[in-house]
Amino acid sequence: MAADAPTASRWNRPALQGRSQTTQELILNAAEHLFAERGIAGTSVQDVACSAGRSIGSLYHHFDTKEVLVHAVIDRLLADMATEMEIFFADDRWTGATIADILEGYLHGVLGLDRGRPGYKRIGWEASMGNDETRSRYWATRLKANEGLRHLLLQRRHEVGHRDPALAIGLVIDQLAAMMSGRLESSFVPTELADISDEEFVALALESALTFLRCSPRVEG
Repeated sequence: MAADAPTASRWNRPALQGRSQTTQELILNAAEHLFAERGIAGTSVQDVACSAGRSIGSLYHHFDTKEVLVHAVIDRLLADMATEMEIFFADDRWTGATIADILEGYLHGVLGLDRGRPGYKRIGWEASMGNDETRSRYWATRLKANEGLRHLLLQRRHEVGHRDPALAIGLVIDQLAAMMSGRLESSFVPTELADISDEEFVALALESALTFLRCSPRVEG
């Protein structure tokens, strides 16, 4: 099985009838929200059914067990993230863009994902604790994002003044990942970046990356 492929059929994915599909979406939305807020262990299937406005029998009709529900939430999260990455890293989206443009867009994109889908990290972390397959799939998603960013930056290596552009780009990707982890996981990771705005964070991270790459600063028009 590919690391980023959906888990093998452990739930009745999307039902053919409109009402059943709506029920699935309501249950998945409720589960994702509660897993993000309370954690997977702290959420019961009864909690999810109640939040979704559906009976416990309806939930079990679509998801045989809590484990199956968890896998379904993860499948949907990873599928949505894969779609977002495909759109973001498409070459034609960045025609005429500089390294500064791409890095700024990337930083805003990651922050936007966290703000709009805050549960993806907590759910992934908790679900990965005891499941090697899930851990592998989340890790593969992270690597795919790094590869997409590296591809776009290497296409513009002529902008890099560092003596080894490929090495410098790799180090910048790692540096930004570490800064972003501190920013988004400040309750777990001590950081000096927690109390500034997203705009300030992006500006500082971008300045740091461009300085290391020795790219010319962007001239604001």
